[in-house]
Amino acid sequence: DSCGLRRPRTPSNLKPQSIEKDVAARRKDFPMLSWKVFWSAMTLKWLRCPYQASKMTAKMFVHQQQNLALIWALLLSVASSGMFGISGLDLHHNHSESGFVLRTLMHLCGFFFCSSVISFVFAVFGSILLMMAATSTPTDREFLTLYLMVGETIASLPMVFGMYGVMAAFLGLIAFFGIIFSEHYTYCCLSICAISFPCCWYALMSLTRAVLSMGEIVGENRRPTVSNADDIYAKLQEYYIDCGSLEGVQREGFLESIGCVDTDSALSKLAIAISDDWIGKKIQGMIRDDAGF
Repeated sequence: DSCGLRRPRTPSNLKPQSIEKDVAARRKDFPMLSWKVFWSAMTLKWLRCPYQASKMTAKMFVHQQQNLALIWALLLSVASSGMFGISGLDLHHNHSESGFVLRTLMHLCGFFFCSSVISFVFAVFGSILLMMAATSTPTDREFLTLYLMVGETIASLPMVFGMYGVMAAFLGLIAFFGIIFSEHYTYCCLSICAISFPCCWYALMSLTRAVLSMGEIVGENRRPTVSNADDIYAKLQEYYIDCGSLEGVQREGFLESIGCVDTDSALSKLAIAISDDWIGKKIQGMIRDDAGF
């Protein structure tokens, strides 16, 4: 595009037609019903995409765990209320029959709420322990070493407990409604759940697949495509031609186009120096000695 706007992060800054083809190819690489997408959705592993592994900091990890611990604690209060609330239910109050069905609902309600409470407790304390471990590391390098030593499996356990607790509490609520309300209200509740839950799960799976796919794209774009000054000058010329005018030339856009997003690397510093020098000379060449007025 000819530029006055900031370039989006797309694969190699392709045209829309090429982007659509790339999206179709990515969907084939990450089918919706694959185990990788399912497990990433269950553990929210897409929050820690592969391209972020080397860039993960203790601050970012603690921030994630704090938000998740707060969510698990709030849901723990819901599950606890449901578990202690089933003891005073009257099975004969709203139902015309109180035989096997109601006894089964009582047992299911107690099991789901009890298991969700235990899962949320593990999730909360697991997140807190991970936060304490992360804050004990003075530098990001030591944190990354700690994270790799712990392993993604252990680091994902609070997420697994939390996601199971969410599903168990959801099923416990359905059983709870089936006990306290009449059959007609229960059928309405089940109908709404039967429609909303698959839609929410489909949205989560779609989001997971999109983030995993974008993780690979960003990971590819983060690999430098230049190795020396001559390559940088050649890429800068291509970038300027693509922009069409000096108006659209931006340092960040150029660095992204050549994969030099790590500003601390020597190659990125060289690219910044070359681009700044070229832009400065370009602007200097447009300045008149005499403005004419």
